[in-house]
Amino acid sequence: MKLEPFHVGHFRANLGIQYNRINSSGRLEDASTGVKCLTTDDPVQAKELAKKLDDLNVQRREIESDMKGTAEFALEGVDVGDRFSLVMHDKSWHQGVIGILASRLKDAYGRPTIAFADGGDGKLKGSCRSIPGLHLRDALDIVSKRNPGMLPAFGGHAMAAGVTCMADRFDDFVVAFELAVREMIDASVLQQIIWSDGSLSGAELNLKTAEMIEKYVWGHGFPEPVFDDVFSVSDQRILGEKHLKLMLSKDGVSVPAIWFFRNELLPDKARVVYSISVNEYKDNRNAQLLVKYAEPVPDLFEF
Repeated sequence: MKLEPFHVGHFRANLGIQYNRINSSGRLEDASTGVKCLTTDDPVQAKELAKKLDDLNVQRREIESDMKGTAEFALEGVDVGDRFSLVMHDKSWHQGVIGILASRLKDAYGRPTIAFADGGDGKLKGSCRSIPGLHLRDALDIVSKRNPGMLPAFGGHAMAAGVTCMADRFDDFVVAFELAVREMIDASVLQQIIWSDGSLSGAELNLKTAEMIEKYVWGHGFPEPVFDDVFSVSDQRILGEKHLKLMLSKDGVSVPAIWFFRNELLPDKARVVYSISVNEYKDNRNAQLLVKYAEPVPDLFEF
């Protein structure tokens, strides 16, 4: 992992809404639930639908966590460094969440990733996420042309795509996709680089900043802001043997943070790469840092 130091980005904004809960209904059940919640004139119905959307979002997170745990277990003992791509399938995975899983694995390992779920009728449905330098749809096109009948359908663009693969040809697809990726990129493209928008002052590590960022919609070509700062780690513990819960301090200000799927503690001082988000629990709202990466800081580092 390579951190490019202090690349202060320009201000980026695009009007939109926070949509995780609405999106979860489409992933797990029926997208009409979110539409009804937004369009109803009945406040009682709106409250009921909002509660259902919130429950679905919690369910989606639990499914996502279980799926990523399954994937991490499958990768134990595998030298990912020798691979140019990751292609994974588990019969228990949910079609509505494989896109999120593929994105998480792509971010963690810096490899173009495809996660497959059972699609019925002897087919697998896959969601694909790429890295800069590899045109994902072109790679799938190469595989399809070389292997007639393997991929009944595929489509997308450079960074994301969907694909249907015949279940009995999955193992052959893994090999064919790896070969296509190796032909299209070299090993230098696989170096993981985090681009940072710079640092936030202690006074900016608050709910107001998190709410301002969450007002906008971020995506490919317009990524959510990511920051890096040196913090004192004032408290940390492992949650459920899966996640690292932290209290980070800077400029006399302490802010809670979490690093999902990290089960190792940090040193007392660390440079942390993070995004800032709104954490809601019951009736409480507060700022929380979502840790992307961290590295030790020498004892003589002044901050």
